[in-house]
Amino acid sequence: MVGASHRGVSRSGLAGAVDAGLVRHVGRGTYALPTADPAVIAAVRLNGYLSHVSAAQIWDLDVLRRPSRPHVLVANTGARRALDVDLHRVSPAQLVDTRRQPWPVTNIERRLLDCARTLPFPDALAVVDSALRKDRIDRVALRKLAECIGGPGAVAARRVLFAADARADSVGESATRAAALDAGLPPPDLQYRIRFGPTYLILTDMAWRHYRGRDCRLAVEFDGFGPHTIRSVFVRDRQRRNSLERAGWGLLEITMSDVLDRYEQTGALIRSTLESRWQNAPWLSSPDNNRTISDLARRIDRTYRATSARPPADCVRRQGTGWP
Repeated sequence: MVGASHRGVSRSGLAGAVDAGLVRHVGRGTYALPTADPAVIAAVRLNGYLSHVSAAQIWDLDVLRRPSRPHVLVANTGARRALDVDLHRVSPAQLVDTRRQPWPVTNIERRLLDCARTLPFPDALAVVDSALRKDRIDRVALRKLAECIGGPGAVAARRVLFAADARADSVGESATRAAALDAGLPPPDLQYRIRFGPTYLILTDMAWRHYRGRDCRLAVEFDGFGPHTIRSVFVRDRQRRNSLERAGWGLLEITMSDVLDRYEQTGALIRSTLESRWQNAPWLSSPDNNRTISDLARRIDRTYRATSARPPADCVRRQGTGWP
C-alpha cells in the first residue's frame, strides 16, 4: 500500500478497484491486473526473481516443456514458503545477477546457467539453442560461461553450452539432436544443403554425410504436425523424399511425440539406422585417407619383417579400400 499511496492511489480507491474486478488482491500488499502473468505475480509476492525455465519464458526463449509451477529465486535469509512455486534459495550476494524492471527476473547469463545445470539435456539444449538463435547471447560469451562455470551441475552445464548451436530451427530439432548425441553419435551437420544439379537444392534439418570413415548419407527431419498436414506441403515432402532416395540418401522423420515420449528409442533409432547404412557404405576415397591407410599397411609390414614373420594375407589391404 505504501507504493500505491505514493502514486496517488488511496486505500479506498484500491478497494473499489478490487471490488470492480479491475485489479486482484494476490497477497499481502500485492495487487495485480487480471491479465498479469501468474509467474510474475509469484515472484513479486515472494520478493524474489523469476529464474530457470520461468525466466526463459519471460524473455521469449523457446522451451521444450512448460513448467507446471513458476521457478522463483529468493534470498536464503527468510523462511518464505509457497506450495505453488518452486523456490530456489541462494545467498544475497548471488542476487546481483538479477533485475527488477520490467519484470523481476535473472539476467541472461544466470538464466542459461540455471537451465543448463538443472534441466534434462534435451530441455536445456532447446533453451540455449533458442538464446543463440534469437541473439540473446553470442557464441563467444557462451564459451566464456562454459569455461568458468564450477560447482554442482558444472559438467552437465558445460556439455549443454558447448553443444548449443544457433542453426537449430526449433525446440524439436534441438531435442532430436540431443537424442542422437545421448545415443553416442557425433554432432550432425545442421541445416545441411544437398544439391541435385545446378538448380535443385534440398535443405535438411540435420545430416550425417560421413560416419566412421564411410559415406553414409543419412538425413533427419523434425516434422511438426501443423504445416505438414497441408496438401501442398505433404506433396512437397514426398517429392523431397523421392529425390533423396534417388541420390542414395536415407531419411528419418521425427515428431514431437518421438522426442517427448520415446526419447531414448529415438536416439537408438537414429544410431541403428546410421550403423546399418555404414555396413554397406563405401569408404571415403580422399587422398588423405588413402595416405593414412598406406602408412598403416607399411607399419604393419615393417613390424612383421622385424620379427622375421610373414604377415598373413588378410592383414594388409589394397590402398584405398579401407579397413573393416
